[in-house]
Amino acid sequence: MSNGTLKTKNELISLLADNNTKAISAADVQSIVKSNYQPVMIFTGAFIRDEGNNNNWNVRTNYYNPDFFRPRATGASITGGDQIWRFTNRGSGLTANHTYENVVVTPTTWSSGDSNPLVTYASTSALFNLYTNSAGNVDRYDILSSGSGWWGPHGTYNSGSGNWQYRGQFGTMTGLAGAGITTPTVEFIGPVVWKSGQASNPEDATYILSTNTNLPSATIPGQGASSNHTFLNTLVQHSRLESLAQADNSSGALILATASNNLFIQAIRDNTSDPAMQVSLWRMPS
Repeated sequence: MSNGTLKTKNELISLLADNNTKAISAADVQSIVKSNYQPVMIFTGAFIRDEGNNNNWNVRTNYYNPDFFRPRATGASITGGDQIWRFTNRGSGLTANHTYENVVVTPTTWSSGDSNPLVTYASTSALFNLYTNSAGNVDRYDILSSGSGWWGPHGTYNSGSGNWQYRGQFGTMTGLAGAGITTPTVEFIGPVVWKSGQASNPEDATYILSTNTNLPSATIPGQGASSNHTFLNTLVQHSRLESLAQADNSSGALILATASNNLFIQAIRDNTSDPAMQVSLWRMPS
């Protein structure tokens, strides 16, 4: 029996029982839409060495399914370094106890001296709903769209400050600007991050996948007991986006069988050749 939002075939059939004896609820319909008894793509992005920015292998996230990764927090915890979208400023002077709908989160320009189109192609804006508290600060938020192409951090993570050595891409909300208002800002950490402290330019690299332990029925749904990304439940697909000068080595990508939530990339670099890689993660019904 499945524990997360992906349902087995029998579970899906049970949600479609004869509605003369079982009323089909909105929750049933939502569950069916989310799970159709086949692998579901939960992430796709590119791992790119930005030669103009400390030679770091950053993650560019093109899509992720929030049901499978770190759930967004509320209150002061939205500033935590473990968040996918970290509020570096919750704003002030905003209308108290108010909902701001369809707020555009505009990505700042990624700092780089690299001319590679994989690096320079602009990220697209995200779209949030924001909910303020009685003090006029952002208290919680919904992600309507996560945009595409946002850069994650790299280097070593400082648990004291919650900051990475090389920080992720920032987003601004200038549409909220006004007299007496400090607009909120966010930093994109992402669902997949560089393993803290490993060398900036290794031949083999490990990335850490965040998890969502919320129950499927929670307000912010998750995978419950099935939250870990493992060798058995997660399919990894990858392809090189650039040719490899040293043709004697091919790359590999897999979830480590010995360590859940660790995405291992083999031969991400070969001597002086740095082939960018696209990776997609798919979760299977259990």
